[in-house]
Amino acid sequence: MFRSMFSGAVFIALVAVPCSCQNLRGDANRRLSSGPQPEMLLPPPAITVTGPLFVEQNPAEPIGSSAAQFSCDTSMFAPGTVQVEAGTGGCLNAQPGIAGFTPGAMNQTVASFLVYECGIVAPHTHADSTEVMTVMKGEGIIAQLTTNSGELQVSYVKPGDSFVFMRGSYHWWMNLGTEELLTVGAFLNADPPDAALMGYDRMGDHGLGVVNYLMYDYSFLETVIGHSDGTYNQLEYQKGSPLFPKLTHDACNAARQMWQNNKAAAESMGSFQKNPSGTDLFQASELANGQFMIDASDTPVMGPGGGLRPLAGEVNDFSKGVYGTRYSMPAYDGGLSPADPPAPTLWPGFTGVGAGASLVKFVVGYCGIVNLHTHVNAAEWNTVISGSGQVSYYQANTGANPQVVVMNVKKGDTFVFPRGTVHWWVNYSPNEQLVTVGGFTAPFPDTAILGQLFTETQKFFSVINDAVLGQHFDPSKTSSELFPLLPHRYPSDCGGDKPCSRCY
Repeated sequence: MFRSMFSGAVFIALVAVPCSCQNLRGDANRRLSSGPQPEMLLPPPAITVTGPLFVEQNPAEPIGSSAAQFSCDTSMFAPGTVQVEAGTGGCLNAQPGIAGFTPGAMNQTVASFLVYECGIVAPHTHADSTEVMTVMKGEGIIAQLTTNSGELQVSYVKPGDSFVFMRGSYHWWMNLGTEELLTVGAFLNADPPDAALMGYDRMGDHGLGVVNYLMYDYSFLETVIGHSDGTYNQLEYQKGSPLFPKLTHDACNAARQMWQNNKAAAESMGSFQKNPSGTDLFQASELANGQFMIDASDTPVMGPGGGLRPLAGEVNDFSKGVYGTRYSMPAYDGGLSPADPPAPTLWPGFTGVGAGASLVKFVVGYCGIVNLHTHVNAAEWNTVISGSGQVSYYQANTGANPQVVVMNVKKGDTFVFPRGTVHWWVNYSPNEQLVTVGGFTAPFPDTAILGQLFTETQKFFSVINDAVLGQHFDPSKTSSELFPLLPHRYPSDCGGDKPCSRCY
């Protein structure tokens, strides 16, 4: 179902991407403090940044506020975003083919679901991909049938929660809340994902759904599945994809009452498919009011200019040198400090899926920087859910044109940093945070800050720095910080979680 619809749309996106490539030689020497540089993208057909992933009708509203309204209208789409499916109950938007997810084992498809009030995501499966989502707005009930055990895992999800559907599992969703349900996430290790509908396409002209095929032999169908009278008086008139049906008002209210009466028995407490209590990437209040915290609780990896919260798959046995790149392994996970170690796994159900992955929240504060660094073992993707900024990476293949890829990003945009590339972020706004939800293609992203290389080298082998950086090199006091601040912000004590008058 999804594969065929992805394919044609991807081709259109690949040939239509605009590029504002610039001569980098003159801009390469510009300092961060001089302000935003021109956007410099890879030439077509590469897609380096794309958006909007979701269509917000009033983008000035925080993504999770009650006033925020979303739409399945595709008229605002930019090249690189495709609408995979849309029906009465909602839609699925995706961003396949973003440059940076290489080699092939790291392919990812960033995606967003919008499920209207009383909407359903009909039962289906992905043969080649694990699906992970984080709720931005609304609430829902999700379920999947676990293989071998035959148990239906059922979970209630709310803003800030993340959930995962394992590769090959039958799964469905339902929005019994009173607001739209919006999620942002990805299909892991697939670009695009395979999918197959399990139900019956009552429109008849889609030819989708295994039950649709079995209608030709009712006795066989009744033996292996069951019997129904074939009426659909609990559904609104279906328009578009059978993946997104919608309950009538009365049927929805009845389902809400049924859920409230049976929630304790129906919900699978502690299920692997939902992140454990206390590990939410976002607080619901942050998404609702657009003010994101930078503190040890909400962003345990932090500095003056911002912070991040990882939701890692697993804690590795570093004594074995799992990635072969370090002789001295940290004894903690996801960049957390030794003084604040996490539990053995932050999300046991997410451990090792898709050959290993993790989720992350970034909050880049007012006039904040994410310092130049690399992840030798992981590509990184991020979708902006608040604010805007500029993100860059230096290509690993010397001689490519452009060598530096610079992307101006805003709410709804997605960008990728290829594995092993030096990359950095800058939030040039004095009064708006740059916030993203994203992930890494490894459960533990190795991280090395470029400034730290020169700082440590200076202590014992300054001749190296003199040779490559110039005589009398003096390391910056913030060169080893992951989240420093722009140096010319005003007033001087602002930045991070304190708004400024200006950043440069």
